[in-house]
Amino acid sequence: MHNLLKKTAYLSWFVLFFGILLTKPVTAADTTTNLVEQQTTATATNLGLYGSHTWDIAVDPTNNQYVYIATYYSPNGFFRSSDGGTTWTGLPNTVDHGSGRAVEVNPNNGYVYALLNDLLVSTDHGATYTVAAELGAGAGTMLYAHNTLFVTTNDEIMLSTDEGTNFSTNTVCANETIWSLASASDAIYALCYNYNAGFSTLYKSTDFGTNWTDANIAASNIMTAEKVFVNPVTNQIFLVPSSTGGTTYRSTDGAVSWTALASTTPLTGNMNFNSTGRIYVGWYYSDNNGDSWTQFDDSGNYSHIVMPDPTNDNILYDTTAPGFWQSTDSGANWTASVTGITAVEVTSIAQLSSNKDIVWVATQNGLAKTENFTATTPTWTYPISPTTNYMSSSYDAVWINPNDANNVVASTSQSLHYSTDAGATWTAAQVDITLTGAVFQIVNDATGNIYAVVGPNITAGAQTGGVIKSTDNGATWASLNFPDNGAARSIAIASDGDIFVGVHASIGGIYKYTAGTWEKLSAPDDYEYRAIIADPATPSTIYALANSWPSATDMGFYKSTDDGATWTKFNNGLNLGNDDTSLYEFNTLTLQTSTSPNTLYLSAVQNSTLKGIIYKSSDAGENWSVYYTGKSGETFKTLLFDGLVAGNTRGIYDLKSRAKLKVLTNSKNVSTGQTVLVTLKLKDAATKKALKNKRVKLYKKNTTTQTWQLLATLKTNKHGQAKLPCTIASQTKLRAKWKPNQKNQAEYNRATSKTVTIKLD
Repeated sequence: MHNLLKKTAYLSWFVLFFGILLTKPVTAADTTTNLVEQQTTATATNLGLYGSHTWDIAVDPTNNQYVYIATYYSPNGFFRSSDGGTTWTGLPNTVDHGSGRAVEVNPNNGYVYALLNDLLVSTDHGATYTVAAELGAGAGTMLYAHNTLFVTTNDEIMLSTDEGTNFSTNTVCANETIWSLASASDAIYALCYNYNAGFSTLYKSTDFGTNWTDANIAASNIMTAEKVFVNPVTNQIFLVPSSTGGTTYRSTDGAVSWTALASTTPLTGNMNFNSTGRIYVGWYYSDNNGDSWTQFDDSGNYSHIVMPDPTNDNILYDTTAPGFWQSTDSGANWTASVTGITAVEVTSIAQLSSNKDIVWVATQNGLAKTENFTATTPTWTYPISPTTNYMSSSYDAVWINPNDANNVVASTSQSLHYSTDAGATWTAAQVDITLTGAVFQIVNDATGNIYAVVGPNITAGAQTGGVIKSTDNGATWASLNFPDNGAARSIAIASDGDIFVGVHASIGGIYKYTAGTWEKLSAPDDYEYRAIIADPATPSTIYALANSWPSATDMGFYKSTDDGATWTKFNNGLNLGNDDTSLYEFNTLTLQTSTSPNTLYLSAVQNSTLKGIIYKSSDAGENWSVYYTGKSGETFKTLLFDGLVAGNTRGIYDLKSRAKLKVLTNSKNVSTGQTVLVTLKLKDAATKKALKNKRVKLYKKNTTTQTWQLLATLKTNKHGQAKLPCTIASQTKLRAKWKPNQKNQAEYNRATSKTVTIKLD
């Protein structure tokens, strides 16, 4: 579960590579210009659901109005605030720096260092920045101490004393991975993990990063530490486990000997200190270096990283949902502020069929709800927690009764909850199987019954899932006795009542449930099926996505037109195989029924860049074209067509296809009075599908008023073309425009051609 990984912050297991130093400053985006991204084939608009999975917070000691956060599970995961954390600015859409890992501030001059896949350095509080090093996915963690910037990459550490202009590199723990860094008054500590041996190691440098000595914590039987911290006031060292268990250890003699703290010590995987040496761990603090703890809030402990302001001990910051909180009275009261942080991880979208303004979204921080979804900027209630101590599975699902907005069902980690009052209150559902894993998807049939697929538990293995059914809007659930209690991954219900279930990779294949009996179908069983759709108009037509790691040529898109008896692979346009540019992790699939044939959209991830890509098919899945390319680390986990709505690791986005409109002439140099044949061509920019029966307007520029005047309104033929003979009397400039009608507005944006000039000889 990603909440556990959050507490093991800054982990990385990939290979390091260095790039060139880039010296041209890049300007950060503001909270509005970063919401729309234009690509040649599609336009993506962020729908204003703000928040993040925050890993690190840094405050400028020279001016605490400047606050910075790093967000790991989102692309371009670095955000800045110049008003004390009230509003936020992200990186511009024109760059792609990867997920955020850490952020540090030079206390002497306020320079900012943000570690993503690239190391960014800013000398003006994050308003502009330069790329100091291109580290790739091997970037680990970072520390600024003793007038030195420390940046880790696997088992090495990079040191810079000139604001990241130059680096020296030293090996800390050969063949291990550096997890955490901490600074003492006389040393630097690096906590590493040995994956081959399965235990932690601690290294110490008394020359501030050049040479390192193994502190041999194994002699004290310390095996599971994941972070190292040093109290800057007492110089005492702490080794901290993750929040899943373990023991916190303390050293008062420079890592020579260690004492285990009491089992009552709170665990979050993090620890921070104020100017007096008070320790903060979650909703607890200690004024005696961890001997005893005082709870200062009762809002939970697990997901909180509380950090004091370096200039004022009364000001505290917290990373928990929706991503950033601030208290100015030592934690008595808190205010959340995330406007501008486009880093919400969306895993499920549910829209009320009878009122498209009502939409629910499941995220890593809880649920979100809007009642004006069709507005230009929806208003969100967020986060909504169906449980007291909310814990995401990273694949949470949400469902709305199509006939009653009051009935909502949501899944969290190992639990299902339902609401009968539109989310005002929640009740735990009664389920007759043990929910040890994620509930991946919740759907309903035509009669109002609800079905959910239960996935595997990470430790318990594949035989810990199944399919469950509710006949009372999610209050109680009964098992459908899925074969061997196998881990299920996706579900679709055909209009004739047949149920199709895709299973987890550990089992593989697709099953069909008819009249109380399960049947394994002929779809390739070496793959996990993360998405299945039944055609609502033709129940015998089923679409599915076969997923595999590593990439394999037989994964991808499958289609059955005989109720699942046989399956045909259609991967034309999808790059499959085992090279760096191939696709893997086919995640989600959605269907647009307003076209003939159906239009389909699917998402996958590219192997080398880890970029999420959406593909579009205008011929019911037989051919695919790149529709939208995400950034490094961007994953699309859910798609819904109303036009296309995507839930990804940057939030929730409305996507519109772009049409390509051209004005062509059979001659561009003519004599006065000569007739020219003008041809307008309109096609889908991604799939190249000809857009027929569309009304396009041809304009001519008035050379006197310099305005565009309508020349003719034309209708495209079956080839997406419209033709008009024009007699040319003078130099003529032509331009065409297409405004989608109500039927096409869900799919397309407006299109304008380039200007074509016809000159006189």
